[in-house]
Amino acid sequence: HLVSFLLDACPLLLQGRATGSFFAQHKPCYYGELPIAFAAATDQPEIFAELLEAGASLCDTDAYGNTLLHLLTYHERERMYEVVDAAWRRSFVRRHFAQEALDPAREQHLMDGFEHTFRCFLDRTTAAASAEDGAGMG
Repeated sequence: HLVSFLLDACPLLLQGRATGSFFAQHKPCYYGELPIAFAAATDQPEIFAELLEAGASLCDTDAYGNTLLHLLTYHERERMYEVVDAAWRRSFVRRHFAQEALDPAREQHLMDGFEHTFRCFLDRTTAAASAEDGAGMG
Protein backbone atom coordinates (compact mmCIF):
# COMPACT_ATOMS: atom_id res chain seq x y z
CA HIS A 1 0.00 0.00 0.00
CA LEU A 2 1.03 3.53 -0.72
CA VAL A 3 0.15 4.62 2.83
CA SER A 4 2.57 2.10 4.36
CA PHE A 5 5.28 3.12 1.90
CA LEU A 6 4.85 6.81 2.74
CA LEU A 7 4.78 6.23 6.50
CA ASP A 8 7.89 4.04 6.29
CA ALA A 9 9.67 6.77 4.32
CA CYS A 10 8.49 9.62 6.55
CA PRO A 11 6.78 8.68 9.83
CA LEU A 12 6.15 12.36 10.61
CA LEU A 13 3.42 12.32 7.95
CA LEU A 14 1.25 10.64 10.56
CA GLN A 15 1.21 13.89 12.52
CA GLY A 16 0.88 16.23 9.52
CA ARG A 17 -2.04 18.64 9.51
CA ALA A 18 -3.95 20.11 6.59
CA THR A 19 -4.46 23.73 7.63
CA GLY A 20 -5.48 27.00 6.03
CA SER A 21 -8.76 28.51 4.94
CA PHE A 22 -9.43 25.84 2.31
CA PHE A 23 -9.40 23.14 5.04
CA ALA A 24 -11.31 25.20 7.63
CA GLN A 25 -14.52 24.09 9.26
CA HIS A 26 -17.56 24.61 6.97
CA LYS A 27 -15.31 24.73 3.87
CA PRO A 28 -15.19 22.15 1.01
CA CYS A 29 -12.20 20.22 2.35
CA TYR A 30 -12.87 20.16 6.08
CA TYR A 31 -11.88 16.66 7.13
CA GLY A 32 -10.32 17.26 10.53
CA GLU A 33 -6.75 18.15 9.54
CA LEU A 34 -5.07 14.82 10.45
CA PRO A 35 -4.55 11.84 8.12
CA ILE A 36 -6.55 9.47 10.35
CA ALA A 37 -9.42 11.98 10.45
CA PHE A 38 -9.34 12.29 6.65
CA ALA A 39 -9.44 8.50 6.26
CA ALA A 40 -12.38 8.23 8.66
CA ALA A 41 -14.33 11.18 7.26
CA THR A 42 -13.92 9.95 3.68
CA ASP A 43 -15.02 6.39 4.53
CA GLN A 44 -11.71 4.56 4.05
CA PRO A 45 -11.62 1.81 6.74
CA GLU A 46 -8.53 0.06 5.35
CA ILE A 47 -6.44 3.23 5.37
CA PHE A 48 -7.86 4.13 8.79
CA ALA A 49 -6.66 0.75 10.09
CA GLU A 50 -3.20 1.22 8.55
CA LEU A 51 -2.84 4.66 10.13
CA LEU A 52 -4.02 3.37 13.49
CA GLU A 53 -1.57 0.47 13.32
CA ALA A 54 1.21 2.93 12.46
CA GLY A 55 0.51 4.84 15.66
CA ALA A 56 -2.12 7.45 14.82
CA SER A 57 -4.09 8.60 17.83
CA LEU A 58 -7.82 8.15 18.22
CA CYS A 59 -7.90 11.01 20.70
CA ASP A 60 -6.36 13.90 18.74
CA THR A 61 -8.56 16.87 17.97
CA ASP A 62 -8.43 19.42 15.20
CA ALA A 63 -8.04 23.18 15.67
CA TYR A 64 -11.77 23.41 16.42
CA GLY A 65 -11.65 20.75 19.15
CA ASN A 66 -13.42 18.15 17.02
CA THR A 67 -12.63 14.48 17.48
CA LEU A 68 -13.00 11.68 14.96
CA LEU A 69 -16.51 11.01 16.22
CA HIS A 70 -17.48 14.65 15.70
CA LEU A 71 -16.20 14.50 12.12
CA LEU A 72 -18.07 11.31 11.38
CA THR A 73 -21.28 12.91 12.53
CA TYR A 74 -20.51 16.06 10.51
CA HIS A 75 -19.91 13.99 7.35
CA GLU A 76 -22.68 11.46 8.11
CA ARG A 77 -20.40 8.40 8.03
CA GLU A 78 -22.39 5.81 9.97
CA ARG A 79 -20.33 2.82 8.82
CA MET A 80 -17.05 4.51 9.79
CA TYR A 81 -18.57 5.54 13.11
CA GLU A 82 -18.89 1.84 13.93
CA VAL A 83 -15.27 1.18 12.84
CA VAL A 84 -13.89 4.11 14.86
CA ASP A 85 -16.06 3.29 17.87
CA ALA A 86 -14.88 -0.34 17.88
CA ALA A 87 -11.23 0.75 17.62
CA TRP A 88 -11.72 3.27 20.42
CA ARG A 89 -13.39 0.68 22.67
CA ARG A 90 -10.52 -1.79 22.11
CA SER A 91 -7.97 0.93 22.85
CA PHE A 92 -9.83 2.16 25.93
CA VAL A 93 -10.32 -1.33 27.34
CA ARG A 94 -6.62 -2.09 27.01
CA ARG A 95 -5.48 1.20 28.55
CA HIS A 96 -8.08 1.12 31.32
CA PHE A 97 -7.40 -2.53 32.17
CA ALA A 98 -3.65 -1.94 32.22
CA GLN A 99 -3.87 1.21 34.31
CA GLU A 100 -6.42 0.00 36.82
CA ALA A 101 -5.20 -3.56 37.25
CA LEU A 102 -1.65 -3.93 36.00
CA ASP A 103 -0.04 -1.24 38.19
CA PRO A 104 -1.45 -2.55 41.50
CA ALA A 105 -0.49 -6.10 40.52
CA ARG A 106 3.04 -4.92 39.78
CA GLU A 107 3.20 -3.20 43.17
CA GLN A 108 2.03 -6.39 44.91
CA HIS A 109 4.52 -8.59 43.00
CA LEU A 110 1.73 -10.58 41.37
CA MET A 111 2.93 -10.11 37.81
CA ASP A 112 3.66 -13.70 36.73
CA GLY A 113 0.10 -14.95 37.04
CA PHE A 114 -1.39 -11.62 36.15
CA GLU A 115 0.55 -11.27 32.88
CA HIS A 116 -0.90 -14.58 31.70
CA THR A 117 -4.44 -13.48 32.59
CA PHE A 118 -3.90 -10.10 30.95
CA ARG A 119 -2.58 -11.67 27.72
CA CYS A 120 -5.58 -14.04 27.58
CA PHE A 121 -7.96 -11.14 28.12
CA LEU A 122 -6.36 -9.12 25.31
CA ASP A 123 -6.42 -12.12 22.96
CA ARG A 124 -10.13 -12.68 23.62
CA THR A 125 -10.92 -8.96 23.30
CA THR A 126 -9.01 -8.67 20.02
CA ALA A 127 -10.55 -11.87 18.61
CA ALA A 128 -14.06 -10.75 19.54
CA ALA A 129 -13.52 -7.29 18.06
CA SER A 130 -12.06 -8.78 14.86
CA ALA A 131 -15.03 -11.10 14.53
CA GLU A 132 -17.38 -8.17 15.15
CA ASP A 133 -15.57 -6.03 12.55
CA GLY A 134 -15.57 -8.88 10.02
CA ALA A 135 -19.26 -9.58 10.50
CA GLY A 136 -20.18 -6.05 9.50
CA MET A 137 -18.13 -6.01 6.28
CA GLY A 138 -20.04 -8.24 4.01
